Amino acid sequence: MTPRVRACCVAALLVYAVRSTAQVGVESPPVSPNVGYAPAATTGQQSGMAVSPFASTPFAAPPVTGNSENNKPDSQEKQELVEQAKLPTIEESVTELSKKLTVTLLDDNFKLTVGGAITADFFFNSARPVAPGTPYYLTPGPVSGIRQNTFDASARQTALFALITGPKIGDFETGAQVRANLYSNPIIADQYGLLPLQAFGYLKNGDWRFAAGLQPDIFNPLNPTVLPFTVLIATGNTGLIRSQARIERFIHPSDESQVTFTLGVSEPIPTLVDDEFRISEDNGWPNVEGRAGLALGPLVGEGQDARRPFEIGISGVIGQIRTTVPAQTQVVASVWGLGSDLRWAITNRFGVQGEVYVGQTLGTYGGGILQDINSVTFRGVHSAGGWCEVYCYLCPDKLHSHIGYGIDDPLDRDLALGQRLRNEAYFANLIWDVTQAFRVGGEVTYRKTAYTMLRNNDGVGFQFQVQWKF
Repeated sequence: MTPRVRACCVAALLVYAVRSTAQVGVESPPVSPNVGYAPAATTGQQSGMAVSPFASTPFAAPPVTGNSENNKPDSQEKQELVEQAKLPTIEESVTELSKKLTVTLLDDNFKLTVGGAITADFFFNSARPVAPGTPYYLTPGPVSGIRQNTFDASARQTALFALITGPKIGDFETGAQVRANLYSNPIIADQYGLLPLQAFGYLKNGDWRFAAGLQPDIFNPLNPTVLPFTVLIATGNTGLIRSQARIERFIHPSDESQVTFTLGVSEPIPTLVDDEFRISEDNGWPNVEGRAGLALGPLVGEGQDARRPFEIGISGVIGQIRTTVPAQTQVVASVWGLGSDLRWAITNRFGVQGEVYVGQTLGTYGGGILQDINSVTFRGVHSAGGWCEVYCYLCPDKLHSHIGYGIDDPLDRDLALGQRLRNEAYFANLIWDVTQAFRVGGEVTYRKTAYTMLRNNDGVGFQFQVQWKF
């Protein structure tokens, strides 16, 4: 059998299996994925075609003898001509099938969508950042004459995600999200690993949403549009990721407005960024987070990606942590924070967004320049800060720029010698979405970090990024 004949036979078997399955299959509902602060990606799923994961060839191809081209009977040559004529039609059917392919789990009531992004980052810095390839703040300034410029290349922002939709429970939709990237735990270590960023399940309808698992904080939920993984954490952007359970209530005063109330309980001491947070522990109670938000304007987008042009919110968090020095002392520090967030798409091409916060012992939320407590007295550190961003789409859906500023300012008298006193950064970037799957971008930053009794430091950084989404 020639390679062409074998290809025709395999394609014919595929078409036969697909048609047989489609006659007895169940329609697959469409999936609307969402992956938090990162861009969403889909697998090109369409409804109306069910493919079983256990599907196999319904019959074996019969053996063919007489492989010599010179000894072929006339009937076999005629058969090959017929198969060659059918080949374009078969190829079109297989191509169409690949566009409609989805993943079905063992239970046909659950559907799985997978995707991700491969991201390559290249960093040039005139002052040494913490950490390499993940710039939260700068190290103390060096003695005069000591070089500190650095170069880092990293693919740790590479991410994978899975979106699961399940059967309805009453009038509630069910689903789950899982997302991870190639960072290790903790993030400030320059190592590759698998770092979970989201892993939660939910129930939702038009009025309520219940979710539990690893998910973004309720407190100050926005993130600036920057290229580094740090998204201005330790520079005014509070709200990280932790295990929590939350309840959301949606109220619709009109078709173009929505009020959202969110309440949740969460893990007090996550070590997502820095393992040094383990010096403290919870005090036997979870943190309590809440937010009230008002969104105005028509919905733009589909599914969980849908947003209204204007949204403003106010949020808060309360809790406690405990630090114990064996045989010496035990200090309980109060955790509290009050924040406000604003997002406004003024036109289709221009908009602003930002956050402000004030509070105490907010290191695990990204506040206080990642400092929870005084390193000597173990009392909570008060801090305040925020960030703002102005963005402009120079070419719709293709070329856009984001310019902004962030600052984190702990209370000076709450800090011990050597702790970080102030951290601020200016940024400006240009991002080119070449296609829906491929983008390139560049970002310039000026960062300045001040210390108590140590040399302050400041410097310019440049980041170049290439990203493939799938």
